[in-house]
Amino acid sequence: MLRTTACAFLLASLTAATPGLAADSLLIVGAGPLGTWTTTLYIANPTPMALTVEIGLITGYSTGCLPGCPFGTVTVPPNGTVTVTEDESAFTGFPLNTVFITPLGTDVMPIVTATIADTANDCPSIALPVIRLSALQRAAPTTLVFAGAERSADSHCNIVIGGFRRAEEGPDTAPATVHVEVLDNTGQVLADGVFTNGNYNSAPFGFSDLILGDIIGYLGVTELHDGQIRVTSMDDRVLLWGSMVRTRGENTPVLINGANP
Repeated sequence: MLRTTACAFLLASLTAATPGLAADSLLIVGAGPLGTWTTTLYIANPTPMALTVEIGLITGYSTGCLPGCPFGTVTVPPNGTVTVTEDESAFTGFPLNTVFITPLGTDVMPIVTATIADTANDCPSIALPVIRLSALQRAAPTTLVFAGAERSADSHCNIVIGGFRRAEEGPDTAPATVHVEVLDNTGQVLADGVFTNGNYNSAPFGFSDLILGDIIGYLGVTELHDGQIRVTSMDDRVLLWGSMVRTRGENTPVLINGANP
């Protein structure tokens, strides 16, 4: 396991910022390992020149960190594609968190596909949404609405939420306290609760995603069909992005976005 305290100390005291970072990044909420679930990135280079990208839990890491710190660089050959798995990337040791992909020395963005799959079951992988940080900051969502929420004896919904700073405050993740509401199809609030994400004990590693499993059942609702889960930031300075995964029995889980930036 990564020792974040030692790595953070080196980042803070011995190093300088990585040069040549692009002004924008791609981000993926809920990437990484969790139990038998794994994440894979497919990074394609749309140009005839080699493209190097930094993959990490924040944008713009410092150089000279101890081996095993939660970032790395990958060079994609001209017009080529590189596959990155959790075992060889920033995911290791940080389950289900936001991952940033930032070009080095250019503003050209790679084309990225991110998938998660359950290695214990023979089921298709699920694509995770990949968006530009700048698009998120322009849209500035402080409320996410997940339609198609349901809860029964054989179905439930998990949500993963990331908090992000507004453009004028910086590019990275942020502490997020959210109000979660469960609504039926008539708009009646059936249950609600307040939840807060955490950090990695040190600012250089940002703030973890908020993972809420079977959130409808957790809030005391045993039956829900065609409902919605509404997640609202309790601080207007903190933007939200994330997904809901709806599972029905043995069927392939369905991933649902909470906004359309």
